[in-house]
Amino acid sequence: MTFETKALLATTAIFEVAAGIALLVVPVLLIPILLGAPLEGLAGLVVVRLLGSALVSFGVVCWFGRRDAPSHAVVGIIAGMLLYNFAAAVLLVSARFWLGMSAFVFLLAALHAALAVWCIACLRRPG
Repeated sequence: MTFETKALLATTAIFEVAAGIALLVVPVLLIPILLGAPLEGLAGLVVVRLLGSALVSFGVVCWFGRRDAPSHAVVGIIAGMLLYNFAAAVLLVSARFWLGMSAFVFLLAALHAALAVWCIACLRRPG
């Protein structure tokens, strides 16, 4: 596995675990900062905490995947990361334009877009 791939997996692990823990612990404080809209209702709270647990799980997969030899499993992890980061970037930009959410979502969208490009670079590079 290349250094670039290991770095992508480690970086993703750190960001996703941190974001996931924050969404689990302080979702009511974090969502207004990230999206510029309040977290409303018990269903919203449950969904955000479910997202937080999924991000922690995703981060753990990336963390352990970084130590793996080049394999189909690592390619699958990175392909999943690509899909997630692309979808997140599109959804966040859509939230800004069509739902009028905070301009801060552009920063989040740019981060996800950059990670998607990094995923593509890792998938194109053998080993």
